[in-house]
Amino acid sequence: MSAWFLCAGCASVAPPPRWAEGGGGLGWVPSVWQRDDERIEILPNGTVLRAGAVYLRLDPAGRVTDDEGEPVALFFADGQVAGSDDMPLGRVGMNSAAPPDRVSAWVTVAPNGVVVWFSSDGDTRIDGAWRGCQGQAKRACTLVTHMVGLERYRRNPEPSLGVGVGIGVGY
Repeated sequence: MSAWFLCAGCASVAPPPRWAEGGGGLGWVPSVWQRDDERIEILPNGTVLRAGAVYLRLDPAGRVTDDEGEPVALFFADGQVAGSDDMPLGRVGMNSAAPPDRVSAWVTVAPNGVVVWFSSDGDTRIDGAWRGCQGQAKRACTLVTHMVGLERYRRNPEPSLGVGVGIGVGY
């Protein structure tokens, strides 16, 4: 993924704010999100594979880079996620996440690892399940899930997946 979805075609972008010092702490364990049509893995070193190819890289300071090491996002301890050029990318909690400019969750990773997306009309859609996401490491799985959702969200400003009714983002 040489051109990350947030700046496809951009000539030059500034990394997220506070990139050098990092954001909130982020931990992970080897985990796998098996979806109907693909497999996403978090490796022990923080590399995220999508269908076997490098998709993202995580680091313990909350930095997220693309397959070429370019800054994509910075996760902060309060759950905020900032993108390149200070673009807000939403909020990520331990079990759920909200897209930019919304307060309600659009996705949750259930205790059993099942990924559930919430549509704007209140419908839900199951999108496979994570294996290996436990404890504090679950936040990394939720962050990766959110980043996959943002890719779709940025390509289509009127996404079919929106905010769930009555579901809050847990931090």
